[in-house]
Amino acid sequence: MPQGIEQTFCIVGACENVQVWNLKTSTKIATFNGNKQVTKICVQPSRTSSKVIAVGYANGDIKLFNLSTGETTVSFEGHKSEITSLEFDHDGMRLVSGSLDTNVIVWDVAVNQFIFPPPGHKAAVTKVLFLKDFDVVVSCSKDSFVKFWDLTTQHCFKTLVDHRSEVWDMELFGHLIVTGSSDSELRIFRITGVNEEQDNNEMSVSAEKKIKLLEGNEDADENIILNAENIGSVLRESTSRVDSIVTDSTNRVLCVHGTDSHLEIFRINTDAEVNLVKDKRVKKEKKRSAEESEIEAASKIRPTDRLRRILNQKLGSKIKSCDLALSKSKDGEQAKIVCSLADNSLVSFVVTLKDGNFSNEMKVTFEGHRAEPKSLAFSSDSTSILSASSDSIKLWNRSSMTSLRNMQCELAVCSIFGPNDRQVLAGTKKGLILIFDIGSSELIEKVEAHESSVTSLCSRPDLLGLVSGSEDKTVKFWDYEQKGRYITIIHKKTLDLPDGVVCTKYSHDAKYIAVALLDFTVKVFFTNSFKVHLKLYGHKLPVVSLDISSDNKLFITASTDRNIKIWDGHFGNCLKSIFAHDEGVSAVVFVPKRHYFFSCGKDGTIKEWDGDKFNLIQTMRGHFARVSDLAISESGNMLVSCSQDRSIRLWEKSDEPLVLSDEMERERERKEEEEEINEGQTVVPGEGDEEAALPSKRTIKTVCASERIIESLDIYDEEIIKAKQHDHDCRVSKKKLIKPEAHPMLRALNISQPLEYVRYVICNVKSSELEDSLLVLSFPIVMRLLPLLGELIKTGDEVERLYRCLLFLLRIHHGKITTSPQMMGILDSILKVEKNKLPELKDIIGFNMAGIQTLKRIIEEKEETKFFTDIVSKHKKRSKQKKKSRLAVKT
Repeated sequence: MPQGIEQTFCIVGACENVQVWNLKTSTKIATFNGNKQVTKICVQPSRTSSKVIAVGYANGDIKLFNLSTGETTVSFEGHKSEITSLEFDHDGMRLVSGSLDTNVIVWDVAVNQFIFPPPGHKAAVTKVLFLKDFDVVVSCSKDSFVKFWDLTTQHCFKTLVDHRSEVWDMELFGHLIVTGSSDSELRIFRITGVNEEQDNNEMSVSAEKKIKLLEGNEDADENIILNAENIGSVLRESTSRVDSIVTDSTNRVLCVHGTDSHLEIFRINTDAEVNLVKDKRVKKEKKRSAEESEIEAASKIRPTDRLRRILNQKLGSKIKSCDLALSKSKDGEQAKIVCSLADNSLVSFVVTLKDGNFSNEMKVTFEGHRAEPKSLAFSSDSTSILSASSDSIKLWNRSSMTSLRNMQCELAVCSIFGPNDRQVLAGTKKGLILIFDIGSSELIEKVEAHESSVTSLCSRPDLLGLVSGSEDKTVKFWDYEQKGRYITIIHKKTLDLPDGVVCTKYSHDAKYIAVALLDFTVKVFFTNSFKVHLKLYGHKLPVVSLDISSDNKLFITASTDRNIKIWDGHFGNCLKSIFAHDEGVSAVVFVPKRHYFFSCGKDGTIKEWDGDKFNLIQTMRGHFARVSDLAISESGNMLVSCSQDRSIRLWEKSDEPLVLSDEMERERERKEEEEEINEGQTVVPGEGDEEAALPSKRTIKTVCASERIIESLDIYDEEIIKAKQHDHDCRVSKKKLIKPEAHPMLRALNISQPLEYVRYVICNVKSSELEDSLLVLSFPIVMRLLPLLGELIKTGDEVERLYRCLLFLLRIHHGKITTSPQMMGILDSILKVEKNKLPELKDIIGFNMAGIQTLKRIIEEKEETKFFTDIVSKHKKRSKQKKKSRLAVKT
């Protein structure tokens, strides 16, 4: 998801991190860390003082990062699933987000809270936009609708139903919105104010439709501030559905790509250019003596006059995202475009708008694999890591995690280090064993080893040979032989089997060779005679990985049936069958010289187990897709894993002691927290099916914040009881007694009054989490809190935050409060406080506003400049439009 800060830099998402790359030098200059997978990135408009990026994550969270400091400035938690769209408004002070949970939420960046959360779609939201000239948000969804939301009245006033399938993206340029759906059309809609004069050539509202509008039969509402009319469509050359539509900041270029590798680039013509194209067409029709009707048809502006295709470029891989910027050169206007590809790379190029010339292509290939890594291995000294994917084999430095060698290899399935770690051997789907020299990164030899895919390579413990397994139902034994400067492999023996081989493993003393077959069984043979030592059966699906402990006492097998079985190495009986992962198990590996082992699965987790006691020791989470393979160092202190998310992660054993009971308790608490969070949506009293509902997302943070509020109320009650008891004791004894010791929390924070502690707790709840924290409070707790809010407002500190809490609680508990007799006295006291306090606040705000206006006039007179002209003109224009719309409906 590239998003350009400038034409030199590009921001991309990489698993849980956001990286900033210099496109000229192909170097990474900054990294912003997160906890969940990045799904969307948006850059704040450059007119703001500090450069900020908004990052959406797969769990629905949104974080704002300051590019200068790298710090997280704001965190928003309102969505329940993956963020699909982010967009700042023209001033960069508001942020709108869309998600797979069908919700659209508008956030105030300045005060860190939501403004308007409209739940109006019935399927995942795919794109959200701000309309610059109207206080309106536009959203499109997989439910095929495009909705317009008035932020002033907080309701949906218009829905476009012109699409027959999912709307995957849309983009705004000028007063036009272009949408992309599952078909090959780009539909264009013209946005105009209700009473604006419309261009008769490009869009006109029929008299019949105007009557319907005034009669109330079609979107008749005094709050309607704009109309949207379908003015036609432009056909794309690609047949795949639209994935993304992007324009530059000047609205001169539009890029569209689907789920394939084609990028279509359109030039957005100005009004003058559109009229020029139309005039040329009319002139041409007149020259060929066309009929009057044909000339009249030619005089109408067509969608293709507005969007002119200049290039359809096919790139090297499927396009995941793109961004562009416009610049001027001696050849005219040029668009610099950067695309993120599915092969884990960035490609940038320049397109000349005049002739569509494609030039200056540059590819930024990251150190990672272009495809999913499927095999891992440690070198003998554990200083290097080998990884193989379907397109290449890479050698990594363990300490720096940088790529040392890259060897091109097609369809690699498995790989191992050769003797002395100087060569690499890889098995392919074509039945070949490829031998590479690490020093030169060159392919030395191709050995036609099997008739079908090589599924397994395993080094002999004495490092003098290896064994290979294949789907051709054979296991072959090979010896290394020196051939000049390099080594080669010589075939020695073949073991024929009744079914295809999935994986093989030598015992550490080379006495046994274990082979997993496609018939769900594992056979253990004596290496010297090929006699069957053990036959292990019990899995319901093929065994995909197996390992043998260093002392040959335990065998472990893992299958896609989600089970791991532990077998006795002497008799072959199953000691324990463990339901290990929520999805299929991918790999298992023993810790050297121990009976501990690690497993990984398609659920994205890695788990450590005790093979003797059959206990789960710990669960390691870090990958965002299925984990494909594991490898462990000779010392057992390093573990490396690879995943479908194309990341390779190195895990290091820490010195911190691990207590099994503590780990079990943490895991139990984590599951309980997840269940508590996912137990259902918080029901907000009085919300019903309104268009503007609260974005209530219960998280562990909001639960903890509500618990702190309840705790502060308990401490307040405890301190009040202690104070009353002290006063009573003083009256009884008729002397002044020593005051009881304050609560430890009050002493730790140096707070003298318990009421101030309640204020402290409320004011320390994050602004974006305040409403969700208050939603968790039960009504009896609210009855205890409301009188204290009234008392706190009297003092005048943090009045805005306290009023926000008060009004929110009154709103969501309105029914119970109005029917509770004991609440009437509390409400009367709060009302008295408001009558005295609100005029004071109004006077302060009015005084400050007058002072600001005075300073503004002084600066304008001194420097002969005008401040905030944009904002003033926008406000006047919006007020004028609303006034006209009300007059139009009345007439």
